[in-house]
Amino acid sequence: MSCLQTPRVDRRELLRSACYGALVSVAPSARILASSPASEPANKAGLSSVRLQRIDPMMKAAVERRETPGMVGLIYRRGTIAHVTAAGWQNIASKVPMKRDTMFQIMSMTKPVTATAVLMLIDAERIDLYDPVEKHLPELANMRVLSAPDSALNQTVPAHRPMRILDLLTYRSGLESAPALVPVLTTPLGNAVGKVYAAHANDPASWLEAMAALPLCYQPGSTWTYGMASDVLSILVSRVSGMPFADFLQQRIFSPLGMKDTAHFVPPSKRDRLATVYQRDPATGGFQPDRRWSGSFPDAPPAFPLGQYGLASMVDDYLQFARMLLNGGSKDGVRILSRRMSSLMTSNYLTAEQRVAISGPMSTLFKGQGWGLGLAVVVDPAQQDEQFGFASPGTFGWPGAFGTWWQADPKEEMIQIYMHQVSGGDAWGRPRTMFHRMGYEAIDD
Repeated sequence: MSCLQTPRVDRRELLRSACYGALVSVAPSARILASSPASEPANKAGLSSVRLQRIDPMMKAAVERRETPGMVGLIYRRGTIAHVTAAGWQNIASKVPMKRDTMFQIMSMTKPVTATAVLMLIDAERIDLYDPVEKHLPELANMRVLSAPDSALNQTVPAHRPMRILDLLTYRSGLESAPALVPVLTTPLGNAVGKVYAAHANDPASWLEAMAALPLCYQPGSTWTYGMASDVLSILVSRVSGMPFADFLQQRIFSPLGMKDTAHFVPPSKRDRLATVYQRDPATGGFQPDRRWSGSFPDAPPAFPLGQYGLASMVDDYLQFARMLLNGGSKDGVRILSRRMSSLMTSNYLTAEQRVAISGPMSTLFKGQGWGLGLAVVVDPAQQDEQFGFASPGTFGWPGAFGTWWQADPKEEMIQIYMHQVSGGDAWGRPRTMFHRMGYEAIDD
């Protein structure tokens, strides 16, 4: 978390205030917008319209407390969109309010999409889950492994076995974590990986060749490490399908599912809908644009569309993808994955020992979760903290670094999507947690 913490607010008091309409007043200049749920969709979804109505003032209050610059949230259950909330600002300086069609950099929510593309090729018998990766990407043959994670790059041993496609999907490939999404890696391998990303940002072929020249951090299949495997998977999709990765996503996933606003770029015609990425201002306690990410998102297709992050999307678009997985691989008669492949994707592959070994910021996430093929799977809600403690076993999803988040709960037939744009320690805060919990608390039957 950031060293600058927002004041902790008693949740029971907030709920009591919401029930009686006595929440903190909202200044007219704030232009905080929110939708009100209709009782008919809520009843059809088996949700309490009264309890759903508490969400909007909660999100308004979160903006007023400067816990988020603005957010959009959606709750779907039993085939119905039961609630949509939009509160706060898409751009604070320009006074552009959040709207339902605001677009967000969804960062690691890209990973499940990449995994789906790979699984489609397995369904089509183009590759096999247990294929050695070198069969399709010969650059990754005869890999060596560091004798210890912090060893010098020349202190290596042979890999016990080839890396498999399954290892890439379960993040047990042995590849070091991607430096863009984790704290600065000060090991020799971490530093070398960072240099490869910087030097080959526009050329996936040279990137893969340079990455293959580095040793693995762990033996294939042994240890969960985050991120970079999805970039290898994006190259695998392109190599096997004979199509550019971005084209494959567009033609085989986005277009069939009706995802019109999801891509690795936001064209000029849609630029006014892209939310600004903010970070906490230590001087004022408010938010200021994060210059690294705000304004830099591509407005044309990039040369190297990453598989680990890089997509922009919006709540209704991502809902279509989540609905497909919740429904066993198909949506509205359009099948993307076979039912069995969808089931495998949303099953936990990590052993208890592998989950316990996950350290750093990710360790909390994996107290009650495991990892499937490109996303997290809840295995024991009782072990989760307040962020995920209401989800049923078997719930799956994965968040993004700027606070975008989604989960699909097969037992409750429910999908929740929350999106805001805050980098750093404030990306994960109370507004998203409250949205998650209040959605579950609204369940009536």
